[in-house]
Amino acid sequence: MVAIVVSRFHLTLLVLAFVGAVALSLAASRIVSVSAPAAQVSQARLANGTKGLVRQTALHLSKLERGQSIGGFPGFEPPEDDEEYRRKIKEQNYSAQDLNGWVKEINNFLTQIVRKNPGVSLEKILQKRGLTQAQIDEFVEAL
Repeated sequence: MVAIVVSRFHLTLLVLAFVGAVALSLAASRIVSVSAPAAQVSQARLANGTKGLVRQTALHLSKLERGQSIGGFPGFEPPEDDEEYRRKIKEQNYSAQDLNGWVKEINNFLTQIVRKNPGVSLEKILQKRGLTQAQIDEFVEAL
């Protein structure tokens, strides 16, 4: 029985690693050198809802990083009245079901971001959100 739980957990981690690799390759393949000043880049408009989707993606990535901030976005803070969830995040004691759910949501958010902003790289979207290059690197690395 323990071997089954461990193998499911490892399978989920492999899926998460695969999703991260795909996201990194997408981001790397779409990197566009920015010739405009940072002020103009941050003022460029994103499709409606993109800012919220980026924030939600960062929150879900934060869950996987013990609630730490990701790319300048505040870290995930579980509800005060849910001690079990707070412990799970703090100790990174996730079930395969937790990881699977979070990965599905991250994929969903990224799919919506791409659909709303065709032809725009993730790095460019994060630049438009006003993130520094270090924050962008941190965000992409968390993927």
